[in-house]
Amino acid sequence: MKNSKSHKGKKASLETKRKMSISQLGNKNGLGTKRLDIKEMSERQKGCKNSMYGKHHTKETKEKISKMGKGRIAWNKGIPHSKKTKKKISESLKRRKK
Repeated sequence: MKNSKSHKGKKASLETKRKMSISQLGNKNGLGTKRLDIKEMSERQKGCKNSMYGKHHTKETKEKISKMGKGRIAWNKGIPHSKKTKKKISESLKRRKK
């Protein structure tokens, strides 16, 4: 279980650990989330269950989203590909050209 910054370096007593454990019983959104739970969460947001289902962004909103992304430097800019990766890319492009 994660402690707050103010408790960094301090050890919780066995009684406190027991109380924290009990408080987290049945919590499906914690660190112990399993792959199945993630799939379930995905299913809950699909189709008509999604809050944006059937809605569209306005032109103004699209412009705002566009402006937010412009001028940002890509997270991987300047990071060179390894020789192994370059070879994979090369092979893939050769297959695509045929």
